[in-house]
Amino acid sequence: MLGLRATAMVTALCLGGLVGPASASAEPTVMVWPGELGAPVSAAEDALRAAGVDSIAQAQVGVALAEQRAARAERERAQSERVEQALGAAQADYLALDFTAMLAGLDEAEGQALTLARPGRCDGLWELEFRQGLGRWARSAEGDPAEAVARFELALALDPERRPLGELYGPDVTAAFLRAVEARSARFARAVPLRLQPADAEVEIDCRELDDRELSLRPGLHAVRVSAPGYAPWAAVIDTRTRSVIEVELTALPAEREASGRLAGSTDADAVDDGSKSAHGVVVPLARDHGAAAVLVVRRSATGFRVRPWGRDGIGSAVERPELALALHAALRLLEDDGSLRVPAPRIAGGPAGGEPTPAAPTRKPVLRTWWFWTIVGSVALTGGALGLGLGLGLREPAPGRLVVVAR
Repeated sequence: MLGLRATAMVTALCLGGLVGPASASAEPTVMVWPGELGAPVSAAEDALRAAGVDSIAQAQVGVALAEQRAARAERERAQSERVEQALGAAQADYLALDFTAMLAGLDEAEGQALTLARPGRCDGLWELEFRQGLGRWARSAEGDPAEAVARFELALALDPERRPLGELYGPDVTAAFLRAVEARSARFARAVPLRLQPADAEVEIDCRELDDRELSLRPGLHAVRVSAPGYAPWAAVIDTRTRSVIEVELTALPAEREASGRLAGSTDADAVDDGSKSAHGVVVPLARDHGAAAVLVVRRSATGFRVRPWGRDGIGSAVERPELALALHAALRLLEDDGSLRVPAPRIAGGPAGGEPTPAAPTRKPVLRTWWFWTIVGSVALTGGALGLGLGLGLREPAPGRLVVVAR
C-alpha cells in the first residue's frame, strides 16, 4: 500500500507541473431551451440571473412561436374541413353506387388527411382508409379485392380496436373487414431499413411515434410521417410489399423565412432533443435573433439535471449534476463569451508563439542518474512487496479489464 501511495504522489507531482490553471473568461448571453416537456426553464433562468449571467427569457420566443402555431392550426382546421367534406361526398357516392367517383374524391383528400394525422389524432385518416377499402370492395374491378384488403389492413393498423359499424354498412362489409384482420394476422413482420435525411428526423408509423430505428413491419400498406425542426414534414402511404427500404429526404424550409416560422412550421412543441443537429440549426438562430449568443438545453435526468450547451458553431458535451445551478455552471464553462464552443486547452503547451525561434532541446541526463527514476524504482519495489504479501494472504488476481467503445 505504501508503494502504491508513493507512485500516486509522483504521478500527481508530474501532472501538476504540466497542467496549468484554466483561463477565466466572461460568460456569453444565453437563452435556456427545454429539452423535454416540463423542463425547468424558469428555474434555470432564475439561477443564471442570480449568478450574474445575462439570460434572455425563453418566453419572449414563446410568444412568437404561439402566434406562428396559431396560424398553422387555422390552416389545418381548413384542411380538416376539406377532408370532412370529401368523406361526406364519398358516403353520398357510395349510396348512389358511383364507386369510381367515390374513390377519386378519397384519393384527392388522402394527402391532406395524412398531413393532419398525429398520434392520438387519426380518426379522419382511419375513416378515409376504411372507405377506400369499402369503395374497392364494392366496385370489385380487376385488382380491387386485393387493394380493398390492403386498405382495411391499414385502417386496422391505425386503430387495432376499431371496427366498421355493422348497422351502417351491413354484415357483408363487417365480414370482409374481419377477413382482412385474419389475413393481416397471418403475415409475419419483417425488417424494413430506414434511411433518412436529416438523420435525426422523427418518424411516425401508422400514427405511432417510432422509438427504435430497427423497423419491423408486416408486409402491406403503412402510413409514414417524417419530420424534423426546420424542415417541411413529409407524409405518405407506402407499400412494404414492393419496397425493401424506406428512404425519405426532407426539404429544408427557406432560409429567408424567419426562424420562429421555420420552427413553428415544422414542430408541434418547443421541446427538442439536445443532440439534434436539425433543432440546433433553427433554435440557435432564433435565440440569436433575440439577443442570445448561445443556448443551454435543460432537462431532468436520473441523477439530477442535464444541461447541454449549444454554441453558434455546434453542439457541446452534455453535463449532468445533482443540482441545476451546478449543471448550468459546468455547461457555461464550455462556451466562449462570443457564444462559440470552447476548445479544450491542451494538456502540454506547444512551442513558443509569435514566431520566436524554438530553443534547443535540453541535454537529457542518463536515466540511472535521474532522481525520479530511483523514486519510481523504490515505489515499484515497495509495491511488489505489498503485492507479494497480499498474494500470500490469499488475495485473488483482479479480473481482466474490457475495452468498451462508446459511439457519440
